[in-house]
Amino acid sequence: MPVLTPEQAKAEALARFTDPGPDHINCAQAVVRFALSMLGADDDLMKTARYLGGGVAGMGEASASEAHERCRLYVAWMCDHLHPLLLEED
Repeated sequence: MPVLTPEQAKAEALARFTDPGPDHINCAQAVVRFALSMLGADDDLMKTARYLGGGVAGMGEASASEAHERCRLYVAWMCDHLHPLLLEED
């Protein structure tokens, strides 16, 4: 996987999250996808994050549309705050 800029990785993660088709990923996968895209890591690692997402609407905490919007905002926020950490050198 090629290394993406933070802006490219965020746009790609949000696009996959909002995609209603077979390329849709949940909010946890979108955050992991963002990190993997910036690191140029194996995209298959994103699949394991599917078990971390999908709880808010399913538990009745929010309507599906409200949960989707909350998750979209969360993914955008995480991308903005995670990318400086990914760029740090040891």
